[in-house]
Amino acid sequence: MKHEDEIRPYRHIWVVWGPASTNPHESVILGPGVSVKRQFAVTIGLVVLVSGLAACASAESPLDVADEWLTAYESGDVSTYQALMDREATFDCIDCGYPRATTDYFAPGGGAEQDVRDSRLLALGGGTLSPSCTLAEDTVRCLTERVSAFGYFDADGQPTQVDRSVYEFEFEGDRIVHLTVTRQGGNLFDFNTIQGYRAWVQENHPNDYDELFILSTILIDGDDQFATHQELASEYLSAP
Repeated sequence: MKHEDEIRPYRHIWVVWGPASTNPHESVILGPGVSVKRQFAVTIGLVVLVSGLAACASAESPLDVADEWLTAYESGDVSTYQALMDREATFDCIDCGYPRATTDYFAPGGGAEQDVRDSRLLALGGGTLSPSCTLAEDTVRCLTERVSAFGYFDADGQPTQVDRSVYEFEFEGDRIVHLTVTRQGGNLFDFNTIQGYRAWVQENHPNDYDELFILSTILIDGDDQFATHQELASEYLSAP
């Protein structure tokens, strides 16, 4: 069957179909008899094409990135969720107890410092956020309900005063460039429960106490502190 030459563009790569030829000056084709030079050029073009397709297939959607961020946050995996933030990302916290202006996320006193303590304390209590997320243009909006062993519970062991917050992630490409957290009520943690854990550490692990607490404040920013807390909090929460 006779084939007519046809040129088709695909993502800036031209692939030419046509009859086999031994003339290197004719159209580049895939088929027997093509010159080595031409065959090499086509092969390189196909490698570039396949690489481009693989890169497109592997790109995460904003919903996937937001889910990855929140999953890492739940587990106190600071390096993972921070790596998803643009280094110039900004941060807002609305109804967080006091007025505050938009800040650089990674600046001293910005959202990053707050999130390290919050996410790690959430992780110590085996906490979950149970996010429900939607995407609109370049913004992912996630409703969360925080439950943690360091939260409030009634006499039947059911969680009360559950913190409900909204996380809004604004994207440029696959990078988070702005994060807004809006508190909608509830409490992040039960101070009395954390003080119970503090007293237990002081009694049962006195050699670790000064590294982990100062007065009534839990120290959790350092990686070594967090690792020790993880070990001891697991022991504390599993105790009869």
